[in-house]
Amino acid sequence: MCGSLGARGVAVLTGCVVLLMTACTAGGVSSGAATRTGSLGVGNTLGARGSLEITTEAAVHDTTIASPTDAVWAALPTVFATLDIETPTVDARSLTVGNPEHSSARIEGSRMSTYFDCGTGLGGPNADRYEVTIYMMVQLLGPLAQGTMVRTVVDAFAKPRDVSGNAVHCVSKGVLERRVVELMTETVGGP
Repeated sequence: MCGSLGARGVAVLTGCVVLLMTACTAGGVSSGAATRTGSLGVGNTLGARGSLEITTEAAVHDTTIASPTDAVWAALPTVFATLDIETPTVDARSLTVGNPEHSSARIEGSRMSTYFDCGTGLGGPNADRYEVTIYMMVQLLGPLAQGTMVRTVVDAFAKPRDVSGNAVHCVSKGVLERRVVELMTETVGGP
């Protein structure tokens, strides 16, 4: 198919793919939101212009812990400290704790590829070679009859450390979300 496009068509197509990858880094996530949205202006070789909207979804994990909401809320600082993730966002009204821009090479001593798939390059998983910035918020929803609902929202982007390049969206493997629940359960008890 690319052969029928010609060299100029392939160059335009390649440029569009690069622009699409770049657009995934635009936008932001507000507390409780599960998507990132960016807008991208595109053009073709004939000069026609348009726009394209790209949305990436954050991983959202809901789990019920059989403990009162106040006990779970009190345990959240311990959970984040164990993960070695600072919590600049603490909102007692919405029962939300987290970090919208955490950068680290490891979480609990494990490489970032344990938690995220950011693609793979010649040197291995991008999650281990790139600078990964994580959006992570935990919100308590409850109280419920059976305990407290814990909602964990995780999203991440990775950017090359030593060279200029576009950030890539990372997909959560669900490990970090499950670890939050494990730590919460260890701290306050529950199933």
